[in-house]
Amino acid sequence: KARVPEPRNALRPGQPSDAVDTGAGLPANRSRHRPHHRRALPPAPRSHGHHDALHPFAARGANLPMSPAVDALASGLAALVPPIVPGSAGIAGLTRLSAGATLETWSFAAVDAAGSPRHALILRRSPGGLRSSESVPLAVEADLLRGLSGSGVPVPRVMHTLRPDDGLGDGFLMTRIDGETIPRKILRDASYADVRPMLASQFGAILASIHRADSSRLPSLPVKPLAAILARLRARRQ
Repeated sequence: KARVPEPRNALRPGQPSDAVDTGAGLPANRSRHRPHHRRALPPAPRSHGHHDALHPFAARGANLPMSPAVDALASGLAALVPPIVPGSAGIAGLTRLSAGATLETWSFAAVDAAGSPRHALILRRSPGGLRSSESVPLAVEADLLRGLSGSGVPVPRVMHTLRPDDGLGDGFLMTRIDGETIPRKILRDASYADVRPMLASQFGAILASIHRADSSRLPSLPVKPLAAILARLRARRQ
């Protein structure tokens, strides 16, 4: 789904598409793909005090129910984030953004020792590493985003690709870009009235940037014969 920036961040005609916020003051990812630009992050949600922000159980968002799986995720992220985000000491505001059988998207903030937000982040992961055989692996998806960085395509900055010793499944951490993905809101809400006339030209500019991207910087994508894919889909329906 395309993520449309909030009205205050909407791209204006003539504004380069890589002007979308993707992160500032963060270390270069230890990857062969180095981001070319460092930009300011959207403001992260405020925490409720340093004890809440640093305690893994209170790192959950206010509306997130308690469960061993969520607590384990919060604890894992609280340990993972400080070495990746300079000045951070934990996390706050962990919130589930999507639901699915094999893929999750989580929003949270990296916070400092006083509980103040440092950077807004997104975790995209498959907890058990179980994804459809027709899906692109999340590690490859992360490399694809890295390869598009600086190309004019408005992509978030990948901060870290999960490893087995992280204990969080398959996935990656990236900077969060505030916006809206629900078509009904984009097409009907009054707050997006000024954005709608620009969408077609912006989508066209982004598509052109994708086609201009240097393919030598992109990872190799798995090639799956159509006949094999159709056979697997038919088997599922039987």
